[in-house]
Amino acid sequence: MITSINPGNGLPISEFPTTSPEEVTFRVANLRKVQEQWRDSSIETRRELFNTLANLIEERSREIMEVMHLETGKLYADGEPEVMDVAAAVRHHLAHLSDITSDRPLELDENAFPGTKASLTFQPYGVIGLIMPW
Repeated sequence: MITSINPGNGLPISEFPTTSPEEVTFRVANLRKVQEQWRDSSIETRRELFNTLANLIEERSREIMEVMHLETGKLYADGEPEVMDVAAAVRHHLAHLSDITSDRPLELDENAFPGTKASLTFQPYGVIGLIMPW
């Protein structure tokens, strides 16, 4: 078990189980299956899901700030802009979702690259892992 400690008073907040290598392998395999469904989903479906995410972040901002406060000691006044920035970033990417995920030609200097064509292609990574500091 991993114990999360409140830095403000040194008291335990909660405990979290560790994950075995076998469990990680199992979860990644399942995520790869789900990623295939995501890959095949329409832009409109993705837009709806991310819009729901942005709404939930805004609606539950106080709860998110509470967790930030407990786990890091961050003041609510400092946490609120951070939480709202995440919701704003989701909405920004929503507004540009078609541009972000569409292939497009690139203009090259004809003198430097005579007769060469290039394009920017969207290719998702699939499942990735992150180890966060908290």
